[in-house]
Amino acid sequence: MRKILAMLMTAGLVVCAAQSASAGIYASSIIGGTTAHNWDGTCHGTLDTSVILGTPTDAMDGTGYTGWGAGETGYIELGFDQVFTDGDGDDLIVYGFGPGSNAYISVSLDGVTWSDQVALGKSSPGSAAEWGYDLFTDFGVTSAQYVRLSAGPAKFFDGVEALNPVPVPGTILLLGTGLAGLSGLRRRTR
Repeated sequence: MRKILAMLMTAGLVVCAAQSASAGIYASSIIGGTTAHNWDGTCHGTLDTSVILGTPTDAMDGTGYTGWGAGETGYIELGFDQVFTDGDGDDLIVYGFGPGSNAYISVSLDGVTWSDQVALGKSSPGSAAEWGYDLFTDFGVTSAQYVRLSAGPAKFFDGVEALNPVPVPGTILLLGTGLAGLSGLRRRTR
């Protein structure tokens, strides 16, 4: 009985710890978008998935930004591996640069129904910036899994980070099963 109680307490601790974790996740896929090019001018045509996905680059080295130059406009829809939720402070950070007139961001849970648009932050051309957004305050939603960036001329993006991902239940179940297996193995060796 003691062992069963200890296992249940351990599993509860694992679930609580997993839910309180607040590590950020980065956009993992491009759902849709229009013609764009890299800051170094190498990509015209389809969006280059190797540029905007994942963690942002550390410096303005010309390899980690994609968007639209003078006289161009477009949009990018990004997906995340997990749903992310509203938490304290900013829940979503967009890394990029440029003044980008008529530049907006919106979010969606299903990739079909989108929130109202919110104006994207601005910076000087070539000057890296981070723009933070709160899901509930800015978009009126409590969770999302997709982000749409609509931009006017002179707007480039480097990465999009969600700060409050929902833990994947399968991972918790797998960890709990592993702990139970280790407990059973220990019992056998005695």
